[in-house]
Amino acid sequence: MRSISYVALGGSVCALVACTKVNSADLKTHGMSQQVSVTATGNGKSHVDAALFVDNNVTDRVKLSAGDTLSVKAGDQSASLQEQNVLSVLSYVADVNIDAPDTSFVISFTRANDTSAPNTNVTMPQGFTITAPAGTPSRASDDVVITYAPSGTSDKMTWAATGGDCGVPITENAIAGDPGTITIPKGSLKPDANHTTANCSITIEIRRTRTGSIDPAFGYGGNVYARQTRTTNISSAP
Repeated sequence: MRSISYVALGGSVCALVACTKVNSADLKTHGMSQQVSVTATGNGKSHVDAALFVDNNVTDRVKLSAGDTLSVKAGDQSASLQEQNVLSVLSYVADVNIDAPDTSFVISFTRANDTSAPNTNVTMPQGFTITAPAGTPSRASDDVVITYAPSGTSDKMTWAATGGDCGVPITENAIAGDPGTITIPKGSLKPDANHTTANCSITIEIRRTRTGSIDPAFGYGGNVYARQTRTTNISSAP
């Protein structure tokens, strides 16, 4: 299962073009932007992933120099973000043992020799449970109905096919409002060429997302969100 994030989207760009790393000591805070995702999957934890960029160029990532740190505080939990470098995609990550709704996550960029940015913040949306359809629906002939609860929030709801052996392309799809049910129209879940005439599995992920505020010290702004995600596996027929 893969969950799309701002930080990951920047990484996908790095997979296509050469990305550079610039030491934070060589930059002013007002010359940077920030992207942060906070993701909860229902296991009592939240995963924080943050990246800094030269101006708003996602191909120029910032590497923390000595004396510059990123940290997160959520409820009574706090953690220092640690460098992660996967396939040349640089970010800073931490896990905290809290995922309760409306918990405030404050991500701080503390600097030794320039202006700090201590108040990038977002609150966690309500978690939910997800129920898969019974049986083995036909991808070509049956609508796929998935329910989740609780519903009725004002947060953004989306769904995506994120895994399974059908090879369905990953595309994020909007859900109108927060109705507690989604209907995937027949013919929408198109497998790869190896599974057009075979039974195969599809992983559906539902996402409830809330945006927050980037500390104004970042001159080029950025994006921060907190997200609750849940997945279900569907066995599908041609």
